[in-house]
Amino acid sequence: MKKVIALIALFITLTTSFPMASRAKPVERPEITSENNICVLNIETGECPMKYDADVKVSVAATAKMMTAIVAYESLGDLSALLSVPEQAADSTYIGPAGLISAPRLGLTVGKEYTVKDLLCALLVSSANDAGITLAYHAGGGDIGAFVGKMNEKAASFGASNTNYLSPVGLDDGSYTTAYDSALIAYEFSKISTLVDISSAGRSVTLAMGTLHNKNYLTSDFLIRDYKLNSVKGICAGQANEEGGYCLIAYYASNELSYIICIMDSSSEKRDTQAGTRWFDEGNAYSDVHKIVPWLKESFEIRTIISPESSEFSFSIPVKLSAKKDSVMTMPTETVSALTDITAEKINYVPEPTFYQTSLEAPVKEGTVVGEVNLYKNGVLIATVPLVTKEGAERSEMLATMKKVTDFMESDTLLLVIKAIIILAVIFVVWSFGSFVVRIIKKYKNGMSKDYYPPAD
Repeated sequence: MKKVIALIALFITLTTSFPMASRAKPVERPEITSENNICVLNIETGECPMKYDADVKVSVAATAKMMTAIVAYESLGDLSALLSVPEQAADSTYIGPAGLISAPRLGLTVGKEYTVKDLLCALLVSSANDAGITLAYHAGGGDIGAFVGKMNEKAASFGASNTNYLSPVGLDDGSYTTAYDSALIAYEFSKISTLVDISSAGRSVTLAMGTLHNKNYLTSDFLIRDYKLNSVKGICAGQANEEGGYCLIAYYASNELSYIICIMDSSSEKRDTQAGTRWFDEGNAYSDVHKIVPWLKESFEIRTIISPESSEFSFSIPVKLSAKKDSVMTMPTETVSALTDITAEKINYVPEPTFYQTSLEAPVKEGTVVGEVNLYKNGVLIATVPLVTKEGAERSEMLATMKKVTDFMESDTLLLVIKAIIILAVIFVVWSFGSFVVRIIKKYKNGMSKDYYPPAD
C-alpha cells in the first residue's frame, strides 16, 4: 500500500514539476488533413512527435534509392572509381517503362563509364533509375539480385522490420516499407555526410552525363516553385506509379534538435509535357512538410527526466539479515532525456519500477543492480533504465545464524530426518514385537514337549 501511495505521489509530482517554457510565438500542433502516411523522427531521442499510419505498409517508391545509395557507397568505397553502364541499365525490366514519371532515367549509354560519385548524384538528385541499376550491378558483383539481398540485410540491421525490397530503384513490383521504417533508414542515411551533401544539391548539378535538375522540390524551385525550404536538406523524393504513392523524405535541424520528416503514399506529381509545367494537388507531401517544420522549430526542446541524482526516481527495496536497515534505496544508473512539446498543457511521465527479487539479503553492496524502471510518457514507453542500490547494508551474524536454524527447521532435510526416525522406530517396534512373539512360541513349544513325554520311572 505504501508503494502505491508513493507512486501516486510521484506521478502527481512529475505531471506538475515540468513547467512549460514560454516562447514569443508558440506554434500549436498542425492539423494534417492530407491522409498521407507520416512519420517525424527525432534523432536525439528516437521519439516520433508525429505519426499518421506510420506502420502501414506502402510501396517503397523512391525510398529504395536511398538504401541503394547507402549500400553502394559502403560497398564500392572509391567515389572516383569508374563504372561501366551494364545492359540491365537500359532494360525496362530493371528500370521501368520509358516515359513514365514514376520511372525516371537519363538514357545512359551501355558500356560508357562514369564515376561512382556521378552515378550517386544522378540517383539522388535526378532519381535516375539507370544510374541506380549501374551502381547495384557493380556493388553486387554483377548480380543485381545479390545486391537487393544486401539491401534487405541492411534494412533489417537498421530495425526496419516491415521493409522488403525487390528492386534497387523502387519499381512498383511488390516491394514494401512503412513511413516509420523509411524514417529509420533515412536516419542512417543522414549519418553519411557525403550522401546528404549530394542529395541536398541546389537547383541543378553539372556532371559528365550532363546537367541534372533536382527533383526534390524542397531544395530546388527550378521545376516547381513555392515548395522550396532553405532550412531543410532533401534526402529523396519520387513516386511509385502514375496514380500516386509519392514519397518525400527530408532532414531538418533547429534549436540543437534534428529530425527526419518522412511522408509516404502521397498524391502524385502532375505534369503537362506540352506546356512544360509540373504541379501537385492540394494535400501533397510538400504541403505537409511546410506545416510540420514551423511546429518543430518553435515547439520542442530536450528535457532531462531521469538522472542518478533524481530523488523522484529513488525507490526502496526490503533488506533481510541486517540489524541496522530494513531497506535500502535504489537509483537509476542513466540519464534519460525526452523530447518535450513546450506548447502542451501537461505531459505525464509515469515510472514503473520492477525489482528482480522481492527483497535483498545482507550483506548488500552499494551499486548492486537490483531491477529496472520503465518510464512512460503519456502512456508510451520511452526508456528502460537499470536500478542499482544507492547504499549498502551490513550483515548481522546473529540474524544470519537464526535464519540458518529457521531454514533448517523448515527445510526438506529436517523432514527427511524425521521420516527416517519414524521409519527406524517402526522397524524397532516391529522387530521387538516379532522377537516377543518368537519367545512366546518357543516357550509354548517347550511346555508341550514336557507334557507329551512323561518322565521315566
